[in-house]
Amino acid sequence: MVRHPPDHAAERERFVEDLLAIMSVAEKAGQLVLLPIPEAGGDSEGAPLRAEMLQGRVGGLLGSGPADQLAALQRLAVEETRLGIPLLMANVPGRGTSVTMPAPLALAATWSPHIVESAAEIVAGEARAHGMNWLMGPQVALTSDTETEELAESWGTSVHLARALAAATVRGLQFDGQDGDGVLACLRTDAPGWIERRDPDILTDKLRLVAGVLRESPPASIALGLLAQGVRDREE
Repeated sequence: MVRHPPDHAAERERFVEDLLAIMSVAEKAGQLVLLPIPEAGGDSEGAPLRAEMLQGRVGGLLGSGPADQLAALQRLAVEETRLGIPLLMANVPGRGTSVTMPAPLALAATWSPHIVESAAEIVAGEARAHGMNWLMGPQVALTSDTETEELAESWGTSVHLARALAAATVRGLQFDGQDGDGVLACLRTDAPGWIERRDPDILTDKLRLVAGVLRESPPASIALGLLAQGVRDREE
């Protein structure tokens, strides 16, 4: 008899379908709710959050906190709620703690997706060690204004380069290696620099960038930002 390897993707699909079938509408809506992480040691602040979690009205937490506090909240979600769904622990990615990674503009100047991917892996590993599993990045901003304060946080002016490096960042954040897994990434094009460009092609540039990243390295989520502003610019 030929033994075929198990189809883990199909098993996960069936598990998700079964879980959705037993969830109430309120619990499904609750999975869309992100609340701020309460201050450490503040029981009066944490009690309302725990009560909401036990009612299935919280899907994730946003911000930072001590690793033991986040682990305790994760245990509560998995072991004491009706559905046992782990929390999404979301935060804005930093540039590393043990080693500070270069600013986005400096990384873009390398023209090296490999270097960018390696830097993102380090950031993801440190975030995971602190209890985070979802980072609100990469934030892809383009600018040609050398006077702006956001210059260092931009990726330069080339949409093609930004697309390649954004895809590399997503791969680095979401890596799956022997030393551990990465985190979920959120591709963001909602930086103020996009709106300030006043460029009639802003929508085209933004959507081409996102489409290119999706083809190469699909992120877990996307935040497009204010598309309406680009529409108004084009109409003017």
